Amino acid sequence: MSERVYLCALSDPITDRSRYEKLKPEFEKQGIVLELSPLLEKDLPAPTKADDFNKALRSGRYSWIVDVSGGNLANLVLPYLDYEAYQSGSTYYAAFSDGTCIVNALAARAHKKAMLFPIWNQTDFGQTILLFKTRKMPAAIEPMNQANPMPRHGRIFGGNIRCFLKLAGTDGFPDLSDGYLLLESSSANWNAFRSMSAHLAQIGALDSLCGIILGRFNVLERQAQGRENALRLMAAYLDSLLIDSVDFYRADGIGHIANSQGIWISAGKPLLKQGHSPFWQSEAGKESASQKTQEMPKPGPVQKPIGASPTPPRKQGNDHHRIKTNPEVNNMTGNNGETSKNKPHSYTISTGDVYITPFASSKKRQ
Repeated sequence: MSERVYLCALSDPITDRSRYEKLKPEFEKQGIVLELSPLLEKDLPAPTKADDFNKALRSGRYSWIVDVSGGNLANLVLPYLDYEAYQSGSTYYAAFSDGTCIVNALAARAHKKAMLFPIWNQTDFGQTILLFKTRKMPAAIEPMNQANPMPRHGRIFGGNIRCFLKLAGTDGFPDLSDGYLLLESSSANWNAFRSMSAHLAQIGALDSLCGIILGRFNVLERQAQGRENALRLMAAYLDSLLIDSVDFYRADGIGHIANSQGIWISAGKPLLKQGHSPFWQSEAGKESASQKTQEMPKPGPVQKPIGASPTPPRKQGNDHHRIKTNPEVNNMTGNNGETSKNKPHSYTISTGDVYITPFASSKKRQ
């Protein structure tokens, strides 16, 4: 029986047809039947888009439903998806980027794995064909520093950091206990990465992990002047947010890059039960908060907040991680000391922090 794939767009409407038009001839060569949703390019209400997905799912015609969209709107469809049909059927869903929130919500609420895979950035379709025919996607995940090898059957969650956070506080957010959290981003710079990482820590998402997998961070890697520097920075900052140490891993082939690898997001369970309020809104949560308030120590000197600055990576001197004074920054960047008012600025990243420093003007004053 031929594999049959249905292409949909649950996030933003498609404006670039090359995201899917290149796929049909490649699939036909391999005997894979490709069908396109009539809604790919239409900006429609979330219930309408979800209904298109649900009908394809319930039909039982497709081995895969693959999302070719990205952007911002994926989480709008979450209340309208048929999670029971996904659980009971043989169809698998694949998406990437903004689709991260749908992939994780399906895996958690339907207790059935879903695939994080960007079909739209493939130019060599070998791994795509392999995935559709065998359900296998060999993703290269390597330990960082002295981390333990990645277990073969480790439970993996996450994806795009911004879009994964859309599930925070919802019944689609997975229970990450003893799991491995994958993070990647196309657009996040250093400031955005710190903000979103702190958000993950503040909702307790980092508290019970076995490990963190760092995919590609396109903008941040350019800021840090290379992948290796970016990895050290991200691991150091995330480590500063953790209650207990975890292993760190690198996935150099997963991200917004050409021919990105995919990865299965594990079948799990929601952190919150469907229809239940977050713990802090429950009576038990309110009672716990009241008790903690009564137990709080008397006001004293302001303490440094957890995660205020990265923990220095091991085997390096502290001098590399303290925040530099302005003269030091000027020396590092070749600034000539002239006023920076109305001049363009660049980010220079060190393992201590981000320094915003003005470019030295390349034009001589008249």
